[in-house]
Amino acid sequence: MKRPAKQVMPELQKIRHFVMNIIYQSEGKKVKLPSLRTLSAEFGLGASTIKQEFDRLEREGYLVSRHGVGVFTNPKQYFFPETKLPLVGIKLYQGDAYFYDATLMKMIAELMSALSAFPCNVHMLTAGCTTVEELDVELRHSHIDALVTVSVEPELTAFAASRMPAVNIGYPCPETDSVVFRGEAAGRELAELLCGARRSPRVLQLNDSRNIDGFRQALENDGRIRCSGSSGSVPAGELEPLLRGGDHDCVITHSKNIAFIHKFFGRNRPDAIPRLVAIDDGIYPDFPDCFYLAMPRQEAARLAAARLAELLGCRKARPPFERILEHKLCRHHSQS
Repeated sequence: MKRPAKQVMPELQKIRHFVMNIIYQSEGKKVKLPSLRTLSAEFGLGASTIKQEFDRLEREGYLVSRHGVGVFTNPKQYFFPETKLPLVGIKLYQGDAYFYDATLMKMIAELMSALSAFPCNVHMLTAGCTTVEELDVELRHSHIDALVTVSVEPELTAFAASRMPAVNIGYPCPETDSVVFRGEAAGRELAELLCGARRSPRVLQLNDSRNIDGFRQALENDGRIRCSGSSGSVPAGELEPLLRGGDHDCVITHSKNIAFIHKFFGRNRPDAIPRLVAIDDGIYPDFPDCFYLAMPRQEAARLAAARLAELLGCRKARPPFERILEHKLCRHHSQS
């Protein structure tokens, strides 16, 4: 029975990207591809599936097969007539997000803008990697020259940095070139704002982002504030029980939850809606009045791209650098 196309296509894409990566790095030379048996073991795919994509690539002119000899890349299909540009990989979180929200879209835009002045080409790494072993496979198959990671687990980022020039944006990652977001100053500013309005304010924290550890710690270390809530991810369907659990003066959460939480308190506590604080700046004009943390992503992207250029152009090992950028507490006024 023929397998559905929706299951076959991701497998074919793996092989296609593998071949394109080889052509990208070939510098216009003919390269013999591994045998179907070797690739079958490497990718865990059937030889017939791999042959299907090889045939397609041959029809498109990227491959040339020689009976009894093997399959080769076609040097006439080389991507660069002169100098090959570095291929920079970008990995966001685990890499397998189904969609990018406003915060990630803004980060991608800033990274693309900064890297476009490099010059280089960009390859998005989209395999879902949670272990070093899985990332090792993805890096080997991608043939990238350098990597930018955004909020990737430090263990994975450190492994990538041991294999190639790499810069991390987001979480602290010792011994790895990093641009780290902190938020202590914004946390202290919010604490003063809350304590100026009420003695011993109650703060409910509903977020799982380590990019704001400093912000969260500044609130929790302030003896005037009573903090509660979850430091882990809270599914949308589990928000209401937590919101009903106390007389909150402030709720800190992801921007995606702001409108829902405002409506909840509008129905249940219309005369005492708590201050709402988004831990990111994915705020739209029609959002209710709230505060949010503005991420210095433009500066982060600029620093990451500049450091990557240094690493690619430097043959000697350089000590890793760390740049710390502060979130800024901003206020949004609804336009609806």
